[in-house]
Amino acid sequence: MLAILEPVHGERLEFFRALQVELSDATDLAAVIADENCYPVLSITRVDGTRSLTVGCIYWRGEWWFATPDMPTFARTDNVARAAAAIKKAMRD
Repeated sequence: MLAILEPVHGERLEFFRALQVELSDATDLAAVIADENCYPVLSITRVDGTRSLTVGCIYWRGEWWFATPDMPTFARTDNVARAAAAIKKAMRD
């Protein structure tokens, strides 16, 4: 499916790949790029299965942002370190 999404959503996929790399040091979390209604998302799950989070990417006020239903526009896509820190906190609280 990602091969189909790449030509249309390549920019979003690039952001999610960078966020995946930033989260790779968190051994208690697994992050996988998936599709939701033909849009790429980053699906994050605690490896113990107790919590999950779906991160989307939206274009808002001229900039790309990472977003979730509970954390709209929580970090710009050019600041993956901030996004990863917010995700780790949300998944560990």
